[in-house]
Amino acid sequence: MRSTKSKAMTNYCTLHQNQNQSQIITLCTKINDKLLQSAPHKKSGITPLNSF
Repeated sequence: MRSTKSKAMTNYCTLHQNQNQSQIITLCTKINDKLLQSAPHKKSGITPLNSF
């Protein structure tokens, strides 16, 4: 369940990366930070910001 949620968040960021890009990057950074803090052993499942 948790991995699905993470994937959904990543997909949201990817889908909206072209709209207000700076705001979305900030949002994704916050989401990624939260995911990293809550599940540090699942770093590989998080999309790196530089891929945007």
